Amino acid sequence: MNNLVFEQYTKSLSHPRYTPLKREEERELMFQVASGSAKAFERVVNSHLRFVIYYLRNFTIPNHVDVMDVIQEANEGLMEGVKKYNVDKYNVRVFSYCFFHIRASINQYLREVADIKNHINYRGFEGGYFTTTDEDQDAFINEHTAEEIVNLYLKDLTEKERFTISLLFGLTPPYEPKTLRDVATMMHTTAECIRLQKEKILDKIKINKDVF
Repeated sequence: MNNLVFEQYTKSLSHPRYTPLKREEERELMFQVASGSAKAFERVVNSHLRFVIYYLRNFTIPNHVDVMDVIQEANEGLMEGVKKYNVDKYNVRVFSYCFFHIRASINQYLREVADIKNHINYRGFEGGYFTTTDEDQDAFINEHTAEEIVNLYLKDLTEKERFTISLLFGLTPPYEPKTLRDVATMMHTTAECIRLQKEKILDKIKINKDVF
């Protein structure tokens, strides 16, 4: 792997053209993409390149495989996902949809060049692509996307931290956010203590809170 090229690439993503989009901006641009706007397509893709780099942390990449080649494949998956995203049908964020296209592209490439599978083990979905029909694909997205994307970003938290943030943001069934006071009562502490824990957790995971 050429470490210098990788370093230069990641530094280039700090340019404002790669800044992640707000939910409203993204949706408006996706309507333009659906209308054939190449400029909107480029902006949406660029806004997700940082997420691709972040997601690569979840893969085991052999030393003899150039990470820039893996990134190229991942970006191809991203672009494929943006092209297939149906703005009239889906209400999830674009990355939540493209996540599976990116993952499939990386898996396929690593199997071809290194004969390995990634170490993420999703229930009933090991290293494959979407199921065969559009209806099955839609059902899979609607059922699994939110949970698996959330798990991706919260995987480095302790069990207590995951429990706390999941309650506050309604990330698990029945998907109803609870107040600081509610969570404090459940955890036998004060609302102020939960507020401080929330700030600490969000700082720890260091993600853009508009991703979802």
